[in-house]
Amino acid sequence: QGMYGIAAPHLKDSGLTPAYIATVLSISSICLTLFKFLTGFVYDKSGLKVTANTLLIASAFVLILLANVSNSSTGRLIAMCYGILIALAMPLETIMLPIYAHDLFGEKAYFNTMGIFSAACTAGFAFGSPLMNACYDLTGSYNSALYVGLGLIILVIVLMQWVIHCSQKERKLVAEMEIANNEALVDELKETI
Repeated sequence: QGMYGIAAPHLKDSGLTPAYIATVLSISSICLTLFKFLTGFVYDKSGLKVTANTLLIASAFVLILLANVSNSSTGRLIAMCYGILIALAMPLETIMLPIYAHDLFGEKAYFNTMGIFSAACTAGFAFGSPLMNACYDLTGSYNSALYVGLGLIILVIVLMQWVIHCSQKERKLVAEMEIANNEALVDELKETI
């Protein structure tokens, strides 16, 4: 959210015209609608790992693109690519929250986990742009904040592989325990009958 919040001023600071910035952000909004549906489709067909990795990797590329925008023909193309890819990354803060809550923690912990995820996401909204603006005030550019964000996204990508792996392992263990408990109950009922 922080990178989206500073996009328009960063694009302006990079020398792009307000009309071109408006075009980039308008195309981004249209793409966001499409990518929200696509995120659900990819999740249904490929599961959590593929969906999360796609969106997280898109986020990493968004930061690289945004840091390299300029007022040249290549820079304008990079800005347009940013507008499209940010739309692919944005479902991380909406569509993916309930998916993470359900797939990582299960139905029993869904509501508690969803509350924590929503609070963390809201905190990110509240602090993301001000932190990036503070970076701008200190350095005169958003690029340092964008590269720090890139480092954090790469860390999140790596950690998510581990979290998803541990979650799948735990879910398999819980399923096996439930099967064993059900078999024990069936045996107990047979003995009673």
